[in-house]
Amino acid sequence: MAHLESLRTEEDILAAVAAVDPRTEPARAHALRDAAMRRLAQPDLIESPSQHVLELFEDVVEANPRAMKRQVMAYGMARASDLASFRNTPQTELAAWSILCMRWPALADWLREDPERVSYRDADEAADARVSKDEWPIPVLMRSAEVRSLLSYVDAAAVRRATGQRGGIGGTGEMRQSSPQSSRVAVPGAI
Repeated sequence: MAHLESLRTEEDILAAVAAVDPRTEPARAHALRDAAMRRLAQPDLIESPSQHVLELFEDVVEANPRAMKRQVMAYGMARASDLASFRNTPQTELAAWSILCMRWPALADWLREDPERVSYRDADEAADARVSKDEWPIPVLMRSAEVRSLLSYVDAAAVRRATGQRGGIGGTGEMRQSSPQSSRVAVPGAI
């Protein structure tokens, strides 16, 4: 997989990975995905990428160096997990999901339980009535400007793809991820 070393962008590396069908060439696909995970973790792609997908989300990524570094690392881990699980989640969906997991883990867990809940971002009174009183802060959070902006990149199929649930178009496997702070509801602007 030496040709991956010459590739300089995540997009090019992911295109090389997607070009090999794991159903027809499982050994080659596995080796390529392993090499891609190693290549994506190399400093030249992490520290000075031509453009990182997270730049699209500068309005919702916390603007302090430690938070940014954590988010870059979280996205990298999500990408590695995605590659190892033979999924091909699009960059913007995976980036949006990784930000959601870092900033609002309780919301991410709530959506992971039922990806169709993503539609609550545009909820009306009928949808609000389906939410229990215990869950009420979460749909309210979904309507904040930051979260709505982030969720514009995510639909139910994207949640399934990013979490490895069946039913995501292009997704395979049953892997489920969990966030480390799943019991906390983070409210934008709260300390």
